[in-house]
Amino acid sequence: MPNCSAIVPNPYDISPIRSPQQVHSLLASYVRDKSIVELGTRNGDGMACFARSARSAVAVEIAPKYCAKLEARAAELPAGRTFTVLCKRYQMGLPDADVYTWWEQPPSFKDRDVLQYLRQQQDKGHIRASAEAVLLVDTSFRLDLKSWATLKHRAAWQV
Repeated sequence: MPNCSAIVPNPYDISPIRSPQQVHSLLASYVRDKSIVELGTRNGDGMACFARSARSAVAVEIAPKYCAKLEARAAELPAGRTFTVLCKRYQMGLPDADVYTWWEQPPSFKDRDVLQYLRQQQDKGHIRASAEAVLLVDTSFRLDLKSWATLKHRAAWQV
């Protein structure tokens, strides 16, 4: 399993602002040789690790201040192990991928809304029918737990 703490030893965003590196490590292992799209990448601590094991990786970020950092960070990675940066709202079109991931940021970025959008894109044939949504949940954050309680019955797996 990739060790994101070793691959990205000095993350810009730490928990609870972003997922702990242990979570990034699990996800990096899961996306080995798959394509991944991360929505709301922020400074890209996870993406800098995911790109090392994924077949392809795309960071979708709406905030221009993070986009500049992501572009610089992507350029620092080895050829063939980097990621693409899309500086736009995810609703403005997503590339096709095996896995889509994010961490809910209410009130404007909610799990249910993202899942609904992904389903619409599948129904239109814009993303593959086999695409997976991997939600990240902070079990110490009340709003994450509330969202998870309404969605967990649809989960194929959880860690």
